[in-house]
Amino acid sequence: GRLKEGFSSSLSQIKMKIFLFLILFIIITFPAYKNLILPELIDGHDVEGHLIRLIEFDKALVDGNFPVRWGGRLNYGLGYPFFTFDYPMAYYLTDFIHMLGLNYIDALKFIFGVSFPLSGFFVYIWLKNHFSKLAAFIGALFFTLAPYHFVNVYVRGALAEIIGVALVPLNLYLIDRIINKP
Repeated sequence: GRLKEGFSSSLSQIKMKIFLFLILFIIITFPAYKNLILPELIDGHDVEGHLIRLIEFDKALVDGNFPVRWGGRLNYGLGYPFFTFDYPMAYYLTDFIHMLGLNYIDALKFIFGVSFPLSGFFVYIWLKNHFSKLAAFIGALFFTLAPYHFVNVYVRGALAEIIGVALVPLNLYLIDRIINKP
């Protein structure tokens, strides 16, 4: 009885610490993605192009094309096999968010926005295996608030690249897990 209560109590404390860590991290990094909450489309180099291609991607997917390869209204209405040559994963993820109920602009901004805290979380779980939790937290903050993220989102509008940057630390963590398997 006491052992079970003690275990349950320590598990609740761990959950509370994780919750507080996430809240603190989101509060500190909020300035990075606060502009994505505004209703209008962000003004990045490729953002309008991503929006147009996302709409075409969704139309093709709804029409039953899987895997999506052809954008029927691209290339001045003549069609273009854009999704054969470009990065389709970014459009699959963004279209999935759209299918959950967000409009196209908000789905695009959601992917841009979630890349900030998600990349920080992945850096944290990777770094905490090599350093103290405080050092991992600071490293995650620096990675999340790196100017490169801001340029990718707010200047370039590089959808696939911001997803890739968020997944790099996850890959490093998984490589560590494979190498250091007990």
